[in-house]
Amino acid sequence: RRAGACLKMLTLLALALIPSPRATLRTRGARMGLEEAWKTEAAAARAAFAAREQSRTRKKGSVAQLDASNFASSLAAVERVGVVKFFSPQCPACRRLAPVYEAAAKRFSGQADFFEVNYKQAQQVCREERVLLLPMVHLYVPRAGCVDRFVLSYKRRKRLEEKLDGLLAGEGERLDRLRELDPAALAPLVRLKELLGAVQAVRRAPELLRGAAGDGWVTEQQTEEMQSVFRALDRNGDGVLDAEELAAACEAL
Repeated sequence: RRAGACLKMLTLLALALIPSPRATLRTRGARMGLEEAWKTEAAAARAAFAAREQSRTRKKGSVAQLDASNFASSLAAVERVGVVKFFSPQCPACRRLAPVYEAAAKRFSGQADFFEVNYKQAQQVCREERVLLLPMVHLYVPRAGCVDRFVLSYKRRKRLEEKLDGLLAGEGERLDRLRELDPAALAPLVRLKELLGAVQAVRRAPELLRGAAGDGWVTEQQTEEMQSVFRALDRNGDGVLDAEELAAACEAL
């Protein structure tokens, strides 16, 4: 009798410990809900950590990557000066000048924000910003927009630092004056500077072509073809295109 009572108690205890199918489903659903919540919280934590890490490295003078999705918003968030380098991984000059750009980013950390745009991945941005040669650097100032642009070459690898020194000199007085300008009034001045630069480039084509070939921008065949065109335009053969020769070339076109 006593053994039968003990067996009955053990049976009842076993039945109590074995969950019903309905209880099992509830437990499994609760477990899955906890797992989903944990995954969501973990993803949020990873995103927050990545943002903090990016902010921490940006303060050390790193270079942020831009594309069509964040180009405008990133430049809008710039406080003083935004420096953007347009490059291509296949460009020999771009690869050679990458350490020069990174060194400038470290030197001007806290004074300017440095970015870079991969031409292969953001061709629409490059077209809108009128990027014709690589590597090209644009300087952006809040409200004023793009205030300067130039091609970075190894021969003049200090040009970027010289430009920023001039822009940030005198406690940023020049920078403050640029911020006060109306962007609509500044745009024609920037365009005029570009046109003057284009005229100077045409006049100094042989010299620039030799430098471009040395930096790996163009091949020897391309250099010879462009020099042939220059010689055809240079009617008097003095190695410089004067106003009359430029006018004759425009009329022929």
